[in-house]
Order: sequence, then structure tokens, then C-alpha cells
Amino acid sequence: MKVYSNPVGSGNLWFDNLTTAEGVPVAYDPQARAFLPMPPFCVNREIIGCNWIAPEQGAFCRSCAMTALAPDPNIPDAIPNWAETAAHLLHLSDITDSFVASGLTSPEWPQPGWDPYSEPDTALLIHVAASLAIRVNHVNRSMGLPDLYPFVLSEMAQRKLAFVHDWLRRGAQGR
Repeated sequence: MKVYSNPVGSGNLWFDNLTTAEGVPVAYDPQARAFLPMPPFCVNREIIGCNWIAPEQGAFCRSCAMTALAPDPNIPDAIPNWAETAAHLLHLSDITDSFVASGLTSPEWPQPGWDPYSEPDTALLIHVAASLAIRVNHVNRSMGLPDLYPFVLSEMAQRKLAFVHDWLRRGAQGR
């Protein structure tokens, strides 16, 4: 996972940070490829934890606007369910990306330099991420630590992940 400079103090930020260690709200600016310590924040910040800046207060950021990431609030549990599924997809992508960024290799990778965030095949992404998570879980257990990813992905969960993955990819590509 890419590490970013803290714009208001010492320490680093990771891509999913909403605040600094000191509690200062920050948001990611995709044009600057850096975090900024000021609004306007994406309207999805409080709903699903989106950490991007928006063009104006009360608006979606560029990413959420491209994906129309606004589940119908009239459907019971639509927002928490969408957010949870998207969070799992991001966790799986982050686990895999961290593995790649650290220079480790895996026989599951389709090719050297593989980018999990660009992978169009959800089943392949889930297979690789789950394989890596299982290995790290075994190491953590040997040290008395909790599992990195303590979830079993049922067929239904995998279909939900594939739906969200496809939705986000189509939105990012303007389709």
C-alpha cells in the first residue's frame, strides 16, 4: 500500500486515512496525488468513509461521482451492506497490493508486476488475496496474533464482491 506524507505534521498516512494520528481531518487529492488538511470532503465521507476531496461542499468526489456510489437509502440496510462489501473488496485488494509492494512473490500471481487494483477478474483477485491472507493468518496464529483476514468468503459473498468490483470498474472507465 502506498504511503503518503502527512501535510500537517510528522508521520505518514496510508491511502485509507481520514485523519492524521493527531486527529486532523485530511482528504486525498487525486490531482496532487497527496493528502490535504481541508474541505471540501466527499459527501460519502460520513456514509462509507470516502477520503477524497470534492469539487465543492456537499458534492461527490471524482471517484464516487464516476461510480454513482450512492445506494438507495430507502432500501433497508443498502448503505451499510454496500459499504461493507466495498470495504471487503478494498481489504482484499490492499492485502494483495501490500504483498506486491513489499517485493514478495506468489505462485498465484498471473505475471510479474501484477497490479491487483487493475485486475478485471474478480475471481482471480479473490483467489490470490484469500491465498495470501490464509498464509499470513497461519503466521499470525503461530505468534499468538489474530488473523489478518478472519473471513470465509461464501459463494454469495463472492458474487456480491464481483458485483461491486464490476460496478466500480465500469464507473471508473466511464461506462
